[in-house]
Amino acid sequence: MSWLRDYMKLFKLSLVALVVSTLVGCNSSSSNNDDTTSEEKKYVVPSIDFTAADDGQVVTVETSDYSFTIDRDQIKLAAFDKSGNKLAGNFSSRGIHFQGSNLGEYNVVYCQAENLENEIDYLVPECDLQEADQSEQKHLHFVIENDKNFLADLFVYPQKNAIRLSINLRNVVVGSRDLALLFSELPDSPVYGFGDMGIKGNMMGSVGDSAIEVKGDGHHDRFVSSFGIMPEHNFGFAQLVSGEERYEPEAYGLVEVSPDKLKLHAFGVDQSKYNYLFIGDNPQEVYKAFSEAKKESGFPDVQPYVEAFGVGWEAWPSLGYNTNQEAVIEDLQAFIDEGYPMRWGVIGSGFWERHGTTTTFGRWNEADYPDPEGMIDWFHDNGLKIMFGLRPNFSVYHPEAAEAETNGYAVTNSDGEPAIFASWEYPKDQPLYMLDAFNQDALAWWRDKTALWGVDGWKEDTMISATPVVPEAQVTPYHDGFANSSMKVLHDRGDIVMARNAYMSSPGSMQRLNDTFGEQLRIPQLVLAYGASAAPNVYTDGIGNASSECAYLTRHTLLSAVTATMAFGKKPWTCSELEEQTMKKAALWHQTYLPTIHSAAVKAFQTGYPYTATPLTIAYPDNPKVRTLYEQNMWQWLIGESLLAHPVFGSELCIGNGEEEECSYGYIQDVYLPEGRWIDFNTGEIYDVDALGDTIKNYDHGQQRIPVFVGNKGILITQDEHEEKFSAEVWPVKPDGESDDFQYFHHNGDTLTLITNESLRDNLSAAIVTNLTTNQQMETAIKNVGNTEVLIFDITPGHDYLIK
Repeated sequence: MSWLRDYMKLFKLSLVALVVSTLVGCNSSSSNNDDTTSEEKKYVVPSIDFTAADDGQVVTVETSDYSFTIDRDQIKLAAFDKSGNKLAGNFSSRGIHFQGSNLGEYNVVYCQAENLENEIDYLVPECDLQEADQSEQKHLHFVIENDKNFLADLFVYPQKNAIRLSINLRNVVVGSRDLALLFSELPDSPVYGFGDMGIKGNMMGSVGDSAIEVKGDGHHDRFVSSFGIMPEHNFGFAQLVSGEERYEPEAYGLVEVSPDKLKLHAFGVDQSKYNYLFIGDNPQEVYKAFSEAKKESGFPDVQPYVEAFGVGWEAWPSLGYNTNQEAVIEDLQAFIDEGYPMRWGVIGSGFWERHGTTTTFGRWNEADYPDPEGMIDWFHDNGLKIMFGLRPNFSVYHPEAAEAETNGYAVTNSDGEPAIFASWEYPKDQPLYMLDAFNQDALAWWRDKTALWGVDGWKEDTMISATPVVPEAQVTPYHDGFANSSMKVLHDRGDIVMARNAYMSSPGSMQRLNDTFGEQLRIPQLVLAYGASAAPNVYTDGIGNASSECAYLTRHTLLSAVTATMAFGKKPWTCSELEEQTMKKAALWHQTYLPTIHSAAVKAFQTGYPYTATPLTIAYPDNPKVRTLYEQNMWQWLIGESLLAHPVFGSELCIGNGEEEECSYGYIQDVYLPEGRWIDFNTGEIYDVDALGDTIKNYDHGQQRIPVFVGNKGILITQDEHEEKFSAEVWPVKPDGESDDFQYFHHNGDTLTLITNESLRDNLSAAIVTNLTTNQQMETAIKNVGNTEVLIFDITPGHDYLIK
C-alpha cells in the first residue's frame, strides 16, 4: 500500500463547511464495504443535516446538537456537546483498533457525493464509484489501513443526538476478528446502566476503572446491556452486536470505562455496525436517541400490555417442580378467597408429558393435568391470564428437534450442522438444539408451535449452561439477542411475555430479575440499574421465591408494589395478622394505582426515558446528593411524573450497645426529598423543599404505610376493582399561578387523556373541573389525607379535562 501513501501526499482533502447529502462507498473484491446487509432494514434512523470541514489535519463534523472530530494522527476520535465541552476525547495512541494490531500510519479513501448525481469531491484510484449509495442515511466514509496492511471501513453517521460509528473488516484473518473504538478524557462523573452488570464493581457510584463484558451466563446475569449514561453531562454510549454480524459462536462485546478510557470492543465479528455516542441537552434526549439506536440495530423496545402489570402468582415458590392442576387452582383460589386482586399466574414446569419439556408443544402430563382446557377456562372465568414457562431449545430426543433440523430452524455450527447445547438444570445431560432466532421462517414456526399450549403468555427461562455439561455442547450466545427475537414474536402476537434473558432491550411487558434468595440488596439495586438501562418495567421475582421469613416477605411486598408488577408465591396469611394486612394493602394499592404505573410504562416506550422506574440520579442529574443515596441503602426512584418511591430494604435497626446490641431489619430509614413540594401519601404531611433537597431522618415507614410521596405534577389515576371506573386524584402540589399538563395513557396504550391543572393548590375544594371533550362540568369530591385535601373526579379515557 506504499503507492497509496505516496498518492495521498499529493492531495489535500478539502471539505470546507460542505453539507454532505449522500456519500458513496468503495468497492472491494474481498468484502462488502457498504455497511449494509442483503436483508431489508426494518428501521432507519432519519438523517440530519450536518457540515464536514477539513483543515488538513482534522475533519470536523458539525450538527445542531454536537460536533465530532476525526484527527489524522492515528485516526483519533473526539466528541463535544453544542457548547464545545469535550465528552469523549482523543485516545493517546489511536482511536480505532482492528485485527489484533495497533494502528500504523493511516490512509483514507474519502468518497463523497454532494447529491444524487454523484458529483465527486475527492476520489483515489482504488475507489470505484457506485451508481447509488446503498445506505439511506447521510454519512462519511473512510478506508483505513493498519500497521499490518489490513484494511477496514469506518462509517460515521451523524444522527439526532447521536453519532453512529460502524467498522467493517475488508481482509479477515481467521482468529483475529476483533474491532474496537477508543476514546479518552471522559468526564470524571458517575455512569449508570449496564443491565445486570450495573451493580458490579463501582458502576453505581463512580466511573472507577471497570470493564463490563457484554455477555450473559443464562443464570445470574441475564439482562445484558452495554448502554451507559453520564446524566450529569447528558452523555451516553452503547455498542450493539447484532446476530447478523456474529461470526464466532462466542462473539461478544467488551465495554471498558474509566476517566481516561472508553473502549467499545467487539470480538468474533467481521463488522461492528452499531457503536453509538449519545449527546443531548438532557437525559431525556439521550434516552430517546438510545431508543432509536435499539430500533435501528434490531433490538427495539416493545409496548407493554396492561395485563402484565396486575398482581400475579408464580407456582415455583409454592409448588416447585411438582405442579399439578388441582394444586395450582387450589393455591390461586385461596388468594382470591383472601381478597387478593389476582390477575395472572405462571406455571413454570410439570405440565408437559413425561420426559418432555416446555417445547414438547401441546403434549400434556395427563396424570397431573387431566383437563387442560378446563384449567385454562378456570383462569379466564376468574379474570386471570395463564402463563407457562418457555425455553427456546429442543431435546434431540423429541420430534420438534428433528423438525427444526430438517427445516433449518436450529442454530448451526461452522460446518452447517445443528449446534449442540446443554442445560445446567432441566433437562440435564440431554443434547439440545437452539432455535435460530434470526431466521424469520424459524420464528414463524416457533410462534405457531407455542400456540398449541393454548395459554396467554410466557415466562422465558432458557437455562442453557455457560459452561458445557454435555461433552459436545458449546456455550450459548446469550449476548446476541436470541431471546429478544424469540420472545418479541410472541409479544407481537399479543401474548404476555415475562422476559429474563435479554440483550439491550426487554422483549416483554416485564423484565424479571434472576431468582432472588431472601433480602438481597441486588433486588433494589437492579430496579435502579434496569431503570438506568432503559428497561424500567421491572418485576423483582415472586415474593418469597426462596424464603418464608415473614418480615422479609412484608418488605419485599412493599417494594414490589411500587414497581411495574408484582407476584406472590408464599401465602401471606401464614404470617402475623399485621404482616398479612400490610401485604394485602400493598397488593390492593398496586392494583388501584395500576393505571398510573402502566401509563408511565407506555410513556417510557414512546420516549425511551425510564418513567416506570426513574433513578433519582437520572431525574436530577445536577444534584450531587442523589448520587450517594445507595451508600445508605436508600433505594428511591420516581414512578411516572407524580410519585417518589422509597421502599425500605436491607436496612438494619440496632438497639442496645456493644455486645448487647441486637439488630434486625426494620422499617426506620432516612428518605431524601428533591426540590419541590412533596406530600406523604400515608399521612398527608407536606414538605416544601428548596433546591438543595432535604433528608427526613429516621423516617418511620411502618408496616401499614405504602412507601411513596406525591410530588412533581401531583396527579394520579386510579381504577376500581373491576377496572371499569377511572378517577383522577389531584394533590395540592403545583405552585399557584402555573399551568401544568398531565398525560394519561389508557390500558390500550393509545388512548390519551390530557389533564390541564390551573387550580390553586391550597383551595382545591373550590376547583372547577370541566370535561373539554363534552364541555360539561364534572362532579368532584374531596378526600382528606390527614390535613391535606385531595381533589377527585371521574374520567373517561380519551377525554380531556381542565381544572381551574
